[in-house]
Amino acid sequence: MEMNKVIDRQIYKEVSEMNEAVGTVRSVGCEVGIDSTALLPKPEEMSPELESALEITEEQAIEVPDSKKVVPFELAMSRGSTRASKQKGVFSIVNALKGGKRISISNEVHDMIGAPASIQVAFRGNSLILSKQLSPNKKESGYFLLKPQGKSQMCYCTELVREISKRYSLDFSDRVSITFYDVEYETIDKNLAAVIKIA
Repeated sequence: MEMNKVIDRQIYKEVSEMNEAVGTVRSVGCEVGIDSTALLPKPEEMSPELESALEITEEQAIEVPDSKKVVPFELAMSRGSTRASKQKGVFSIVNALKGGKRISISNEVHDMIGAPASIQVAFRGNSLILSKQLSPNKKESGYFLLKPQGKSQMCYCTELVREISKRYSLDFSDRVSITFYDVEYETIDKNLAAVIKIA
């Protein structure tokens, strides 16, 4: 074990001296314009241990990337949409052949209007109005039952989906759902109502 330590120290000393010699020779070679490798010790002049150590050192040096070499690149000019991360949908219309046609109200909106089990729906300009009661006359406007599902309240009603889609000319030709993000609140008939901008 002690002999191995002596050999290791000797190899380390020889490698260190070789590294210094290589740096000096390369510098001199560049200045005088000669092949610097011709000035280095020949393989037969090296001990087997030193030759092996130098081979490992060279392999490791080859694997180290050149940190100073910069490959040119061009940044993408397109900008990603950040709306989904900043703003949550408050109302959605699903017009799917499978799974049923339905509207979806976020739980936040549902809670704001009093968390009713059913709602009334009305139209005003480019907005849709949702409230637990918009008119006390049931014959004038019916009530739509809500079913909790995850973070939303669902209302399965094919006729309502068709009516909303037709009134606002919603296009589902290349999609099955449309989500809306803008909502305001106002009091109608003493009840807080959600006014959702559709178009």
